[in-house]
Amino acid sequence: MKYLIIIQVLFSAVSFALMRGDKYLAKQEKERISEKTLMLFGLLGPVGMIIAMSFKFSFGRHKNRKKYFWLAGILGIILWATAFAALWAIGK
Repeated sequence: MKYLIIIQVLFSAVSFALMRGDKYLAKQEKERISEKTLMLFGLLGPVGMIIAMSFKFSFGRHKNRKKYFWLAGILGIILWATAFAALWAIGK
């Protein structure tokens, strides 16, 4: 169970960094990170993506107007919660 938590935290950190990096690239008018990559890491690390979308940091909010990114974050949280619940039930 603790390894699953570590994996989730790592994916969330990468997801946050990718969202931040994509916003930086957008401001610099350089080649961006693909939305498919952002969505994949949004499913794998939904907490990081939702934080990057929710709070205005120095780089601004990112992708918060696109409903499918919110949907990916919510779906990712549901998937992770299901995985945690299944492992908890098995461990009982």
